[in-house]
Amino acid sequence: MTYLSRPIFIYPFNWAEALQKSFSFDLREMQIGFGPEVYAAKQLNVVRGMEFQAIATCLGDVAWLEDFFNHLYGPLTGFWLPTDQQEMTIKNVVDTTHFDITSQNLVNTWSDTNAIYLWFTNIGAGPQASKIIAVSTVDSTTERVTLDSAVTVDTSTKVSRLLYVRLAGDEEQAEFLAEQFARKTIRVVELPLEYISWETGERPVFLYHFYVKFPTTTDHWYYTSFAESLTVSAQAYAPAPITHGELKTGLKADAESLQIDSVMFSGNPLAQFVPFTLPFPLNVEIIETTLPGLGSPTTLFAGSVQSVDAKGKRLTAICVSLIDAFERKLPRHLFQTRCNYAVFEPSTCKLDPTSFKISATITAIDSTDPTIVTVSVGSDLATHWFAEGTIDVGSGTTEELRSIKDSTRIDTAHQTLHLTRPLFLNTVGATLVALPGCDHRNVSCQTKFNNYVNFGGMPYMPMDNQIARIANVNPAPSSKK
Repeated sequence: MTYLSRPIFIYPFNWAEALQKSFSFDLREMQIGFGPEVYAAKQLNVVRGMEFQAIATCLGDVAWLEDFFNHLYGPLTGFWLPTDQQEMTIKNVVDTTHFDITSQNLVNTWSDTNAIYLWFTNIGAGPQASKIIAVSTVDSTTERVTLDSAVTVDTSTKVSRLLYVRLAGDEEQAEFLAEQFARKTIRVVELPLEYISWETGERPVFLYHFYVKFPTTTDHWYYTSFAESLTVSAQAYAPAPITHGELKTGLKADAESLQIDSVMFSGNPLAQFVPFTLPFPLNVEIIETTLPGLGSPTTLFAGSVQSVDAKGKRLTAICVSLIDAFERKLPRHLFQTRCNYAVFEPSTCKLDPTSFKISATITAIDSTDPTIVTVSVGSDLATHWFAEGTIDVGSGTTEELRSIKDSTRIDTAHQTLHLTRPLFLNTVGATLVALPGCDHRNVSCQTKFNNYVNFGGMPYMPMDNQIARIANVNPAPSSKK
């Protein structure tokens, strides 16, 4: 059962155990000069805490209690808690939204809180909930209550308070006294400031989207710092030990930076920076949404991972936004004989990487130097063909991307690849996709890739002798004194 879209805990209390209550008055002392201390209230309402027990006498009761609290996301979502205490006695029913009660100074009480929710129960009828919107005095012994919604009551109806509460902590405590017989202890705290505009029970949660744009594909990782899996805009985010610090910005054109903290776990893309970096940028997007609605996701940060520092199992990543381009010390395009473009870049080089990618299988890994890997490529390729290229090994949580320093032809079907770092998750027999590298020379662009029309250098640029360094062919020997 729900009220104002929030669940109602309709399970009966265990009155065999004493109901524990606590009250909090937030008083702060203010020192003014050297005179006596003055105390002032810093909150508008009294905060009430309650601890009670619920007895489950069958498997169905146990399942109901577990299901109810599982949907609360711990102490995140507020819920309604009916109390068993009789709050007022109905003397006369005027209509479905008005009834008279025995006078109990409710006029002043309601004016002080202005938000009293009631829970109506009667034998043979279902429970009802409504809110008081006005209380007036009829005579010295009678007060009239006006509700915001219609209810069906009579003089025998029991009227109790309906409190809006939240679980006091993340931990649940239950004791199984016998087979299918459990006693559950529940601690809640009232949310008095959220009555007037009934609280939505929302709390921000953060989503982390990592992705790498490879020449032939794009890999994505989706995580959330929340304890359970979330689905936002039809995309699933897996729970992970990950969080971030504050976004550092400035009024000047400085780079926006942000720190992400995580730990080593299977599939963590940040772990691929240890001990080396990725050959392609690891982009990151941090999104904020709210629970339980998971609506209106907002992008807080978009950039790339600049570096990752590992201390034991802890990973600390420094991320920079796109504005970091203002920190560039060199121009993107140089007047030089070599090509300025990155191979397979769609807007400049324009080569289609699918025409050059080669599927291969690892046949051997050097036991003394695991960065030397022998692969079966199935075709005869020249030495240095894969130099400055990349390989993509494995898939999913075992995927690894490596840069190739150089390659050597063994025979018509095998090559030796010299990687920048060894493979950790894949071994002999693993399949991979290899892409050749480019040395940015015009000869390679003509003969290796047949792409000279898109060459981004100036191979016939004349040399300026005034700025060119003149080598000293016969340097004079230095003398020591």
